Amino acid sequence: APRVAGEMEPLAVSNTLWAIAKLAEKGVEVDLATMRAMIEQTPRVAGRMDTQAVSKTLWFLAKLADKGMDVDLAAVRAVYVQARRVAGRMNHPLDVSNTLWAIAKLAEKGVKVDAAAVRDVSRRAQRVSSTM
Repeated sequence: APRVAGEMEPLAVSNTLWAIAKLAEKGVEVDLATMRAMIEQTPRVAGRMDTQAVSKTLWFLAKLADKGMDVDLAAVRAVYVQARRVAGRMNHPLDVSNTLWAIAKLAEKGVKVDAAAVRDVSRRAQRVSSTM
């Protein structure tokens, strides 16, 4: 995966990060080189992420922080910027809840919160709350 990471599209990067986190949750040993390669690609693809990719990527980064691992702050900042851009299109309650959970978990672990991202996603939560 490290060799092809630079060619991956945003959703492929976020899905791979999500899968790595899910496997790790189940006790499967994950390849750290692959994980690092995916994380390094996050700033490159973040500006093209859709709502699901933003949600999954922030969720992964929060899970990483929760395990006590160092979080790539450039990746977090890039995804926060995109979260603000796509917040108005977050129509799936799971995207909204996962994004807000991830931001809160990252804050809990000492990662600076992007107040604008919280505000924009929270506004969307009010609109989709009837479907939650």
